[in-house]
Amino acid sequence: MQAPETRNSLPTEIGFLVEAGVDLDMLGWAARRARYQGVGADELLIAEGLITEDFYYRALARRLNCPCLEGAATLAPGFDYRAALRASVARADPSREAFDWVLSPRGRQVAELLALYGVARHRIAICPPKKFSALVREAGRRALADDAAFALSRAEPRLSACAPQLRWSNFFFIIASIGLIAGVMAVWRNVFDIVSLILSSLFYGGIYVRLCATAASSPNASTPKTRPLRDAELPTYTIIAPMRREAAVAAQFVAALRALDYPALGSKLTKRRIAAITAR
Repeated sequence: MQAPETRNSLPTEIGFLVEAGVDLDMLGWAARRARYQGVGADELLIAEGLITEDFYYRALARRLNCPCLEGAATLAPGFDYRAALRASVARADPSREAFDWVLSPRGRQVAELLALYGVARHRIAICPPKKFSALVREAGRRALADDAAFALSRAEPRLSACAPQLRWSNFFFIIASIGLIAGVMAVWRNVFDIVSLILSSLFYGGIYVRLCATAASSPNASTPKTRPLRDAELPTYTIIAPMRREAAVAAQFVAALRALDYPALGSKLTKRRIAAITAR
């Protein structure tokens, strides 16, 4: 028989949530599931929808006695948005903000930050990951747009449509095509006229076939009206989705299945099955 969880046995990244009123049994379940799946207990709690992201980071900010960033903030100019997104840390503009750094820690980062409690609490602000990502991308939108337009050409010029050799080959192909058409018209004008006639016939023939298909598929009075099928007459099918250590997407996946516009045969039984599968 497994011993009940205590606050001291909980992972550091969720242990402080007891002070915020989160049920101890739920935290213990999350800790066991996180160890099994190899993810952070805080990430599992949020992914499963047991607590909201905003609630978790507000509680973390209270534990660290530092501000929780709810709205916009000014970041320091010239920062690297790629490094900020990777490290979940961004430099704030000290001339406009009362803190120096904006942090959005997860998992082990939360534990390390709590271990430094009180060291630099007046220099940091906590921000939920979604808001942090939006903040960093907004502040680095020019660099982001520049990367989207030119990152491929900088990394591997040969794969870009702007590569010099491709520009020259395209120019050469256009000139060669114009020369070939001019030569055919000058030497074999009758052949060119025949080819143009054949291609035109094929083009207009395709348009005629499409018009006929459109007219045939349009509803009319002579078309018998079909009775819409009742829910009980629709075919029954099963969706099998193997998942392993995917707590971050399991809740969203189950919610998407439940949102399907299709009748649920035995809705109570279906919900129990989904809950049982999710808990495994």
